[in-house]
Amino acid sequence: MVVKIASFGVYEVIQTYMDIVLGQGAFGRDDISTPSVVGVKDGCSVDGGKNAQLEKLVAQRFGVDAVNDNATRQRVVLFDDDEKNIEAAVNAGYRAVHTPDGFTRLATRAMFDALAPRCMINEKKIIDV
Repeated sequence: MVVKIASFGVYEVIQTYMDIVLGQGAFGRDDISTPSVVGVKDGCSVDGGKNAQLEKLVAQRFGVDAVNDNATRQRVVLFDDDEKNIEAAVNAGYRAVHTPDGFTRLATRAMFDALAPRCMINEKKIIDV
């Protein structure tokens, strides 16, 4: 499983937080997509939700040809507190989980449920099958 972040926040703030939580360098610019990646000022929302950011992350991970591939889009799960972003992602073919209270324990359970058809959980690690 690969984890990436698509946020309307400010890159430097997210990067600092991830360094504190997961350790220096655990997440880099390639792992964190903010509005500036798609030509919008960080800290602002992007028209169409996070789809443009997801497309950039998909292209980076799977190649440019994969951006419009529905099977590839189904490999992506967006967790977001804004229903509009969830609806836009689902309409574009991504899987999405509404997390109005943030990424809580319940949201983590939803993540495992969303990944269950493709993964086995073995103690503390996820094995992609």
